[in-house]
Amino acid sequence: MPGEFYFMALGGLGVSLAGFAGLIAALDQRPEADSPIATWRIRNIVISGFTLTVAGFGVIAVHAVTGGNVTLTVRITSVFLAIGVALRMSVEMRPGPAWPSPLGRRFAVATGFLYVVGYLISAIRGGVGFLQLMLVFQLLDPLSIFFNTARDVASGRITEPEDATRR
Repeated sequence: MPGEFYFMALGGLGVSLAGFAGLIAALDQRPEADSPIATWRIRNIVISGFTLTVAGFGVIAVHAVTGGNVTLTVRITSVFLAIGVALRMSVEMRPGPAWPSPLGRRFAVATGFLYVVGYLISAIRGGVGFLQLMLVFQLLDPLSIFFNTARDVASGRITEPEDATRR
């Protein structure tokens, strides 16, 4: 499989992201660490990490199952990723206490929609390079959650939805 080491490295990076999220959850002793926003963030970093892990290692497995057909491997993997992102959006992006800002939720839905469209384009194209690019973009998901968490902690903002509306 072209780019085999890339996909394996991405799989390892996904496990690291999930583990780092678990470490943050275990070490964060602030009262607001149990808020719906904090819970959503940790859960989604873990899900994003494991998605990248399954995608990275799964590409290699699918390649073996397809008898080395690279185009078919990329298409199958891309379709599964598009379905996975769409399902995750339907569960994680519903309005609720984890989304005190409707604008933030709409931005997340739009980003998720772009991921789905990108994976569908990858499935149509069937090229390894575009799938690799999409997986790099998928890294932006947990990275943006880490960034938002670090920003909130550094600024001393409370992440409870009640407090977020008072800002």
